[in-house]
Amino acid sequence: MVISILNILLVGKLKKKKNELKEKKNMLLSLSLFLNLFTLTLFGPVKTGIRISKLCLLLILLDLIIDNNYILGEIILLDGNILINKMILFEEIIIIIFTFFILTIINNFSIKIELILILITNILGMFFLLSSYDFFIFLISWELYNFSFYIIISYSHSNHNALSAALKYFLLSALSTAILLYSLTIIYSEIGNLHYENILIIMNNYINNNLKFGFFLFSISLLFKLSAVPFHYWAPDLYDNQPTRITIWIAILPKLLIFFIIINLINILHIHQSLFFILGFLSIIFGALGLTQQYKIKRFLTYSAITNVGYFLLSYTNITTLIINIIIYSLTTLNIFAILIFLEKQYNREITSLSQLKGLFQFNPILSIIFSISIFSLAGIPPLAGFFGKLLLLEHYINYYSGILFLIIILSIVISTSNYIKLLYNINFNKDNFINSQHFINFNSYGLNFIITFNTLAILTFILQPYEIMMMTINFLN
Repeated sequence: MVISILNILLVGKLKKKKNELKEKKNMLLSLSLFLNLFTLTLFGPVKTGIRISKLCLLLILLDLIIDNNYILGEIILLDGNILINKMILFEEIIIIIFTFFILTIINNFSIKIELILILITNILGMFFLLSSYDFFIFLISWELYNFSFYIIISYSHSNHNALSAALKYFLLSALSTAILLYSLTIIYSEIGNLHYENILIIMNNYINNNLKFGFFLFSISLLFKLSAVPFHYWAPDLYDNQPTRITIWIAILPKLLIFFIIINLINILHIHQSLFFILGFLSIIFGALGLTQQYKIKRFLTYSAITNVGYFLLSYTNITTLIINIIIYSLTTLNIFAILIFLEKQYNREITSLSQLKGLFQFNPILSIIFSISIFSLAGIPPLAGFFGKLLLLEHYINYYSGILFLIIILSIVISTSNYIKLLYNINFNKDNFINSQHFINFNSYGLNFIITFNTLAILTFILQPYEIMMMTINFLN
């Protein structure tokens, strides 16, 4: 904590000193990005630990914002294996903001202190993955992230289905990591180096089929983590059998991480643009069709996520559109899960089925309206935030690609929207109610109320076109 505060003060002073030595700047920035995270291990009791975590995350967020204004170019650390620039700091800021929101939401549950430490370790792995500038460091960070993620999804589960889903993910993820390791072996055998800069230099002059195959396998391992079709079979079971407070973590942060990795490696992965293009269309088609068969809320949101992953993959070549879409989706998904958690605490039971939400408008009209706004944003209904994200994608494809592909995107949006409307009809107009009102308790949480209010306002006020400011910011970072 003290390190974080002193670091912020020192950065403020260094900004005023233009002739400061570069070595001191590098040392200060490295402390800013990594040493502060270890203060999150100084936990006391559980509630105190969550408060300390949130306070440290706020300090790190402030620290990253100051550093982002402070960096003029790029800073390379650890003999060139770690790269820090404005875009990477921006990505870390986004992850920290969503982590803070999620910790605020799960603060309403009784959580063991060990789980909080594992969650922070998971964040540490994400930070190193984003900052790595060598595939060897990338692989080590990948394992740090994966091992902590395995513990998160299997932590203190007595449910047989939950353990089965976690084991399925563990085995398939181990296969994905093996594919990743094999791809790096092929790349090293062809280039003799795993450093990003050296790979880019050689790729500008020399690319053969073996190298393309290596990056093809590397892309497959990333697409597995995104649950893109046909690598999506693990996602519905995993999401459905996790507690909501864990599902909210695994539904948002991993997607942010993988797409940020894709953005950082876009110059390397551009040789497999067609793979992202094909699987993007498959994801929006199968995701939209899968929505029609779901009756459980988390599986429904999983197939909605698969559809949105398809949209993101289609905007792979346009970094600005991709970042805006993923931020809008993450805010909307966070709002939906926050509402579900609020209802679970208020009615003192876990919500697993779509039928449990029937007639919600009769008992809580305000929350029902907010839930409807969030679902409509996922569907891309104007003038909500999700509409502007899909509009940027459609403009891109109508200008640069054929009309057939444009019509496929429109058709998938129509199919998805019809399923969303069916859900909202049952919530707002159905007279039946399967949530036992006798179990109603007067639950209130200022933190949860703030997050729901903030996200709802963000979804509604996108009509004021803040995406133009976001586009200018992202273009500046590039």
